[in-house]
Amino acid sequence: MADHVDLILVFFDPIGQATCRRTMEVVEQLNHTHHLEKIHYFMSKADEVLDERDRQRVLIQITQNLATRIRNSHAFNLPTFYLPHEDDGGLPCYIPNAIEDVCTGIDKAINQTVQKTLRQLKSDCATIQKAIQQRKQQDAVQRDINSRRALNGVALLAAMLSTLLLLLAMLAARGAGALCGGGNSSSYGGIAATDDSSSRGACATGYVQVLGSWDASMQDSFGIWAGVLLAVCLALAAAAKVAWRHEPVLDRKQIKKLDEYSAVISRVAQQAEVLYEEYFRTLTAAGER
Repeated sequence: MADHVDLILVFFDPIGQATCRRTMEVVEQLNHTHHLEKIHYFMSKADEVLDERDRQRVLIQITQNLATRIRNSHAFNLPTFYLPHEDDGGLPCYIPNAIEDVCTGIDKAINQTVQKTLRQLKSDCATIQKAIQQRKQQDAVQRDINSRRALNGVALLAAMLSTLLLLLAMLAARGAGALCGGGNSSSYGGIAATDDSSSRGACATGYVQVLGSWDASMQDSFGIWAGVLLAVCLALAAAAKVAWRHEPVLDRKQIKKLDEYSAVISRVAQQAEVLYEEYFRTLTAAGER
């Protein structure tokens, strides 16, 4: 609980056990934390001890018990306070009453907390807006990366298809050579034809003759070229798959949500500015009174 408060007020009641074990254990635990500046000690109900010697005795007893449990004993202060009685005309003025100091300390802590909260609110709004803008910029960069990768993927895919078509053309040439190059038959433009009439007609076409000529020119290196083209085709396919990987981007719904968050944060920041101005006007008015 001490982590979430701005002041820790410890009241010692002179009536009864002012330095009971439970209270001292709590004080000792608080003094072993980083909350030393928050802790303030008071002896309450000072009006219940009218005799000055008795009051001093109680103060000395409380101080002695606290001496071994607090860390900032050199700056230790134990003021007394009480609630004034209006029905009996007031108490004698010789009894010290630090209730005004207590109220002033509470007001000061409240003012500091309000200022800190308003400043933190403005800072948080700016931080959130910056995070939203950075996320949008990151999304734009990722979309640009995806576009470039898509273009690279299309180029690699086109190269792979071209290589595949070239490989298929080589296979077609080998098939044409096997179809038209066998047996003891006459030649048509350098390409042999079989005795079969249908095969002879197919081999006589210009397309088949070109394929046959190509197959004859690479008769000894067909296996090498086919292997190289197959390897290039597979390599291009793998490269296209790698290049086509997309970075995650925001969809329209997510972008709309970010815009809504940004609008809400802008309104909160404007309200924080108004509250800050109203707070200082209140402080100024209070000071004038």
